[in-house]
Amino acid sequence: MTTEPTASTLHSGLSSPKRAFLIVSQGLSPQIGWAPFVLVFLTVLSVVWSIEQAKWVETPSLAVIAFWGVTTGALLAKVRLPVLFLQPFALLVGAGVVAWHSTRLISGGSLGYRFDELWDRAEAWFTAASTNGISTDPVPFSFALMALSWLLGYLCAWFVFRNQNFWIPLILAGTGILINLSYLPAQNFGFFITYLILSMLLATMVHIRRREKRWTATGVTPIPYLAAINVHHAFWLATIAILIAFLLPIREGSLPAFKRTYEFATMPLERYHGDFNRLFAGLPARKPLPYRTFDSTLPFQGTIRLSDEVIFSVETSQPSYLRVRSYPTYTSKGWVSANTQFVPMDWEPSFPFPTRYTFRDTVTHRVALNFRTITLMVPGPPTSSLIPLRIETPTSPSYTIHTNGVPVPAFWPEDVQKLAKNLITRSGVRPKLTDTAVNEALTDNLRISEIRKDESGSIVQVTVIRSLPVPVDVLSVRSPRHFFTGDSYTLSSSISTATGKDLELAESKYPAWVTDIYLQLPDSLPERVVNLAISLTAHEETPYAKAMAIQEYLRSFPYTLNVPAVPFDGDGVDHLLFNVRAGYSDYFGSAMAVLLRSIGIPSRMVVGYTPGQEQKDGSFLVRDHNSHGWTEMYFPEYGWIPFEPTPNRKPIVHGERNAVEKKQFSGFDGQSFEEEDEETTGGMGFSGNGTLGETGASSLLVRSFLVAIATIITGTTGYFAFQWLLGLPRTPISAYVKMTRLAKIAGLGPRSGQTPREYGDNLSNRLGSNESKIERIISEYERYCYGGRVTGNIDTEQNLKAWKVLCGALLARALRRRPS
Repeated sequence: MTTEPTASTLHSGLSSPKRAFLIVSQGLSPQIGWAPFVLVFLTVLSVVWSIEQAKWVETPSLAVIAFWGVTTGALLAKVRLPVLFLQPFALLVGAGVVAWHSTRLISGGSLGYRFDELWDRAEAWFTAASTNGISTDPVPFSFALMALSWLLGYLCAWFVFRNQNFWIPLILAGTGILINLSYLPAQNFGFFITYLILSMLLATMVHIRRREKRWTATGVTPIPYLAAINVHHAFWLATIAILIAFLLPIREGSLPAFKRTYEFATMPLERYHGDFNRLFAGLPARKPLPYRTFDSTLPFQGTIRLSDEVIFSVETSQPSYLRVRSYPTYTSKGWVSANTQFVPMDWEPSFPFPTRYTFRDTVTHRVALNFRTITLMVPGPPTSSLIPLRIETPTSPSYTIHTNGVPVPAFWPEDVQKLAKNLITRSGVRPKLTDTAVNEALTDNLRISEIRKDESGSIVQVTVIRSLPVPVDVLSVRSPRHFFTGDSYTLSSSISTATGKDLELAESKYPAWVTDIYLQLPDSLPERVVNLAISLTAHEETPYAKAMAIQEYLRSFPYTLNVPAVPFDGDGVDHLLFNVRAGYSDYFGSAMAVLLRSIGIPSRMVVGYTPGQEQKDGSFLVRDHNSHGWTEMYFPEYGWIPFEPTPNRKPIVHGERNAVEKKQFSGFDGQSFEEEDEETTGGMGFSGNGTLGETGASSLLVRSFLVAIATIITGTTGYFAFQWLLGLPRTPISAYVKMTRLAKIAGLGPRSGQTPREYGDNLSNRLGSNESKIERIISEYERYCYGGRVTGNIDTEQNLKAWKVLCGALLARALRRRPS
């Protein structure tokens, strides 16, 4: 009866240190070998390197973190304990690795201080996530990248070494790299090519290891270097397949056929895109995306890139700015649509405030879409439509007054504070406060929403609401169904025709609902922003003149799309006005609205599109680089009036039938509105004909990449060809195979049906020399293939000497051979 030798008995003849080292190394060795371990790590590395190359945020080395993930997965895969026990332990290990590396994101202070700072910033991020807020802090995204890098490495190693499953790792890694590369320029595509090659090599290696395991279990000796041979073939198969796919031409009209299907399939992900933008607003853009999305939040982003993608075309008698969304609430990190509701277009509030605006005109426009949307582009409040619409409008501002003396917030409107003081005072005297007395204390634009009483019948809480205007205040317009590429809609809207002179003479007594909603500012707004607004308008008397003074001041700033992200504890408008002093339309529109609110003038931020480029048929083509942001200011007689504080745009001329001259639609000197000169950006720009131009640098990069690929392929091909034919054999099998391969070239190949011994005798006779060398190779081959498990030592050195002599003779014979 025989027993399986243990690691200690196999190394019994070695010294203690060497024996201990070999036992430990064998215990740590992955179950299916180190080659799969290296391939798993390299596959994961191709993903994390693409993320590091993007430089989204500052992080410690993601490659190191991924290595610890792969190592953890490989080690735990050898532990024969229940999976439900190992996974929590693995997550604890990963959390420790990520937390330790995360402390490097915080500079200065002790380790405890850095952990406290990380905790506080994580708590602030979760608060923003749960309250529909905005975060520009880069630390949470850095933490997420580290956690995902470790988790990717761990899961890939776990499934490969525990289950010999390569599909799940490849799907995980492929998903990760494709998501990252979809936001990067095309020159980063080399990472994906690397991933594809490595993934095919990994799949081949794991498959071979599984076969070898089955062979060993049935008593069959695995052929040495079979894995290496198959990996070599897989490498070339993968390389050729990728090159063919890369070089295949794509027919120009074939992709739009799939666009509508893609839009429908990605609909469920639409809401998460907006959440991602608001929670990681500080991330820079690395390439233009097909179009900007205007969600319920408008965060202050860092650097953005706008594409030349056609978004829609417009047929209209009066080209004008097209609104997508207006934002009523300002936060230090951007704008949000707080306290709003979607109602039918003919909806009226239960507590209306009749409003009439003069100098209005009705414009009809037809929009043909080239992207998926549910929010429509309109020049003003809609008046009629062929389809049912829902409009976003503010909810009634409400205020809850506690008659037991709970302090009233200082930011409440003056009339509500006066009402609260009155009710609190009267609740403490006899007779007790009644419902009638509360109604008598209300002003005309306040109404009781709820009254709560205690057990004795005394009023303890009164909630009042503010009246809303009729027609309603429109923030955005939404279709009841999604529109897709190829769809179109037609509707009529109301726009203002009030002139600058009309606006100069407008009164400044604002309705209460306007001041309640559109004078809001956060308590964290720096005092210097308010002081700047006061100083800019100190010598102006009318709201219109004050607005023009602020607009001209902002238009003196430089325009740029390359803006550093707002600090996690900073304010976006303050960041523009006093730190970077340059920006794009989101910043300038926000700054004007905030400065106006600071001096008591109702205003709001609006996003949408400029008119676009006029076509020969009279329509206007609107591209992604026509996306824009501007400011609207409220005038009691005329409603919301647009202003243009962005420097690279011509000011809006109020009151003209065509408020923006048609020659302005195509931009300045052939450039798009939201675009800088290449001298300023130092990168890729839009060519004068409206198509995306390729710079010399990017062209040189592509040529260099192709030359490098060609050089690598040529060199690698030559190396493997030499090894395939003339390289030194490492086993008796490879020596025999190489001998027959070279003999075929020399015209001395084996005939069909010959045994190795018969062929060896024939080759000795035909070659006329080196019989002993041929005999050695044939004998060793027979011993290895037909002798079962080989015992004793094989004289490898003598075999190599025999091969070298025989190789020279066969090669000389092949070179002397004449073509038949």
